This record gives sequence, structure tokens and C-alpha cells, in this order.
Amino acid sequence: MITLLVPIHEYKEEYKEYIEKCHQSYKINNPTATQKLKFVCDDKVKSKIQGQLNNSDDEFIVNNTGKTGIFYQINYAVDFVDSDYFGIYEFDDMISDRYFSVAERYIKQNPDVSLFLPLIGEVIRQEKEDGKNIESFVRYANEFPWFKGVIEYPDLPESYKKLGVITTKMAEGYEGIQLSGAIIKKEDFLETKKLKTNLGIATMYEYMLRLTFLDKKVISIPKFMYIHRIAREGSYFENVKNTLTPEAIMKFFDLARKEYVFEDEREIENNLIP
Repeated sequence: MITLLVPIHEYKEEYKEYIEKCHQSYKINNPTATQKLKFVCDDKVKSKIQGQLNNSDDEFIVNNTGKTGIFYQINYAVDFVDSDYFGIYEFDDMISDRYFSVAERYIKQNPDVSLFLPLIGEVIRQEKEDGKNIESFVRYANEFPWFKGVIEYPDLPESYKKLGVITTKMAEGYEGIQLSGAIIKKEDFLETKKLKTNLGIATMYEYMLRLTFLDKKVISIPKFMYIHRIAREGSYFENVKNTLTPEAIMKFFDLARKEYVFEDEREIENNLIP
């Protein structure tokens, strides 16, 4: 069983359509109800979502700590997950009809893997002249191990190439890995001290590097499983791009490449934070 965690910092009217599609995608692609979805939010947001979806309390993990950023929400929620694996599911995204079936097959075949990265289709919403919105495909994400492993790392073991294993060396040189839709083994997430929330936009990147450094296996699944909406106005990642220069953003990734060798989250000097 997999529990999908859907962190929500706040509720706005313009989020209603996204939340509805996110929830519908889960329900439609989980016909046997063997998988779980948990919105992670405070009581105020929970009441708004329940007012919209009329869903049960069982679909929520309530976090009233006051720390409701996406990475805090994930760290908080995992302690309440009762499945062996959990997925990161953003509320404005959707899963494909093969998400659960492919994930379960790979988990069964690869119980030693700590982090599975699905092939993601990234889309952007665009408004047409008649006022209607369309979703336009932009690119795929997480396919890089398949060509980097073969072309740039010829000495990589054949078993790694076949499985799409991501090594530390590969990951250090590529910041474009997308952890939306990722499936993570709960036991290893807790063992490796969760996410370091002080690394901003590079938080997920550092976690993946830390896993590989600790000899935990990370693989990319070459199956289209997840639809990720990019450039949504008001999203965390879009706000970062709008408020920080590319140089400042890269500074976070440079920090991540220094911090992943440390097991615990360390205090970062102010002059190193953009």
C-alpha cells in the first residue's frame, strides 16, 4: 500500500479546480480503494476542503503546529503514515492510470530501493483568446538516468543502467530532478532523518543526494506515471523563481551539494543563504 501525501499551505478559491482534479485522479485510479490519500493541512484548510469535496476525516493529517511549508508538512505527516511507502502528490497535479500498478510492481521487484522517481509529464496552463484554458505539454522529467548512465558514465554497472539507478556523481551534476510524484520508503526516510527544511528550493535535491551518499538506492522508473503542472502562479516554486535571481537559486543547490554528507540538518550561516 502507498499513501499519497498532499501538502496544502493555504486554501484559495482559485485552488478549487486543482484540488478537485487532484482528488478525482486519485479516486478514479484507485478503484479497489487499496491505496490512501492524505491532505496535510491545518484545521482551517481542512474545513474548506471538506466543504468542497465532502470527504471523510480519514483523508486528512492535521498539522496545527504553525509550520505549514511543503517540506515541513511532509516531515510532519510521515510520522502518521501507516503504509510502508508514501508518495508526494502536489494538489495541482494528477496521477496517471498506471501510477499505483507500476509503483507496486517496482516496489515488489526492488524492495531494496529507497526512492522511486516516476517519469513525469510537465504541463503548463495557458489561456486562449476565447478565455478558455488549455494544458500544454512542455517536457518530460526524470528521464535523464537513462541517457546519462549510458552515455556519460560508461563504467556504470550494467545492472544499474538497466534499472535506472541514480548515483551521487550523476546527481551532483544535474539539478533538474523532479521529486513530485516520488515514491519513498518510509523506513529509510525516518532512518535518514527526513528532509532538511533549511535548504529552500534545493531541499528535495539534497535528500536525494544524501540517500545516494548513504548507499541507499534511488532509481528512475521509465514509465509515464505523473502529470506535474509547472509555472502555476502562486506556487512555492514559482514564487521562488520570481523573487530570487538564477544565481541566488543556484546558491541553494551549491549548499545542497555541501550539506548532503552530513546526516543531521545543520544551521546555515546567514551569509550563505540568498
